[in-house]
Amino acid sequence: MLYVAVGLVTFASGLINVFEPIYFFENGFPLWQIFYYFFIRMFSFVVFAFALLPLMRRMTDKRMMLLGIPPMIMHFLLLGYVTSASFLFYAVASLCSLSLLLFNVGYHMNFSHVTDEKHIGREVGMKYVAGAVAQFSAPLLGGILIAALGFRWVFAIASAILFVSVIPLYFFPQNKPSSQIRARDIISFIKNKSLRPYNISAIGYAAETMAGGIVWPLFIFLAVSGGTEDLGGIASLGAFAGAIVMYVVGMLSDQGKRRRMIAVGSVLFAGMWLLRLITGGTLAITINNTVSHILYSAIIVSWWSQFYKLAHAVADPMLFIMSREVLYNVVRIFVLPLFMLLAYLLPQQTFFYTIFVLAAGFSLLFIFANHQHRKDLDGAFIAAAQKE
Repeated sequence: MLYVAVGLVTFASGLINVFEPIYFFENGFPLWQIFYYFFIRMFSFVVFAFALLPLMRRMTDKRMMLLGIPPMIMHFLLLGYVTSASFLFYAVASLCSLSLLLFNVGYHMNFSHVTDEKHIGREVGMKYVAGAVAQFSAPLLGGILIAALGFRWVFAIASAILFVSVIPLYFFPQNKPSSQIRARDIISFIKNKSLRPYNISAIGYAAETMAGGIVWPLFIFLAVSGGTEDLGGIASLGAFAGAIVMYVVGMLSDQGKRRRMIAVGSVLFAGMWLLRLITGGTLAITINNTVSHILYSAIIVSWWSQFYKLAHAVADPMLFIMSREVLYNVVRIFVLPLFMLLAYLLPQQTFFYTIFVLAAGFSLLFIFANHQHRKDLDGAFIAAAQKE
């Protein structure tokens, strides 16, 4: 039932996510202001992570997931009116960050509890396959619906699906996190030297997802002539191709090939970002996007397998998960202003090419995860989780 719930949430989000920067662009927002919207999201996430910590440590993982759905519904419903009132720009971004905080932390906690450590790679692969199968048709359908009905109707449809996604959440076990987690423990996990290699790879992940999730869809939308339908079709094809390789990569990860997948995949994926400097036309963009999804799937399944292995290794999985979520968004708080500045100063085409080069560099940071070993973790993790 966990996969069903996540599949519904993924499908609903898939109708919208790739088109969210397009929505702002079509409503006259300059590129720099689109990045500012996402900056507000990431900044709000970090604020909520620390402000709501006393409440979150009293909740179960399932309750976090349940409470994460209503803010996302409100986010989608209000998104259609963001151009009519300036305060909604900030409210919508904050609602989205609140939803992501609660749902993501709850989900990672639950998944880390139910995974079999000997088969983490396969189970992570299955998790991503379930999400990808639910999502691969969503961008195409979302693009068609936006062209036919407009953004507001699609926002409403996604909200209705999210409402239904609450039902499966009542049918799987829940787990209670540690009640000892504190803000300074989260910070100490981020700063701990024994996690430095994985932290560096996390910086690459956090930064590259901003380029891949915001800049690349905008580039496709402007480069192809078919509008949201073409963008949706290209995104769906890439998601479908990625889903095919995910389960296989998960099994290979369990067989000791995880580090090779990360190393080879990162180099090739960075190469695909650089190829975008000379990629033009719908066919070439579609091929690049599809191959990139395949390579990214190989990297991310292996990378997240290591994430859950580390979560199993520490005394308090929630403390580890919270520290990762905070780290990702702190990185983005610094990366997005750079994107804003470049978008403001550079001609549009030069801006896109500059981001492609930066994204290639960010992608190579995944390789640092190969230098992280559980045996290198020091006793600070246990001490931080068991204090008081």
